Amino acid sequence: ELRDDFSERISELMRTYTETAQRAQADMQSSTAERQQRSQRIGAHIAAIDTLDARLATFTEAAP
Repeated sequence: ELRDDFSERISELMRTYTETAQRAQADMQSSTAERQQRSQRIGAHIAAIDTLDARLATFTEAAP
């Protein structure tokens, strides 16, 4: 009876650890995807700022 009880507890712990590892791996992958999306958004903002800077430069060069 004692052996069966320990076997059940060990099985439960193994399931818990396996689920925890799977969740951690999924979180890590989603974090990577989120970082990539944020990087793309930042790149788009930088491109927009560069465009505005170039337009502003043409106005300041044309000013007397």
